[in-house]
Amino acid sequence: MPARTPAALRARRMLALLPHLLADSELGLTALADALGATPEELAEDITTLSLCGTAPYTPDVMVSAFVEDDGIVHAYQ
Repeated sequence: MPARTPAALRARRMLALLPHLLADSELGLTALADALGATPEELAEDITTLSLCGTAPYTPDVMVSAFVEDDGIVHAYQ
């Protein structure tokens, strides 16, 4: 079983990821992971976690809208 990433490191990585998601609507998962110093698997988990984040009242229009396709393309919408 691989070692778990410390929560503080993962939180910093997710915060660093947000501007990338706001800048482009389609990104390559591998290139984005390389830019953030993570593996594609770690970054896919981070994107999944971020997609569950937002502000009250937690309706779809105030959530982070991003997902990873099977082909490794990250889609983000504002």
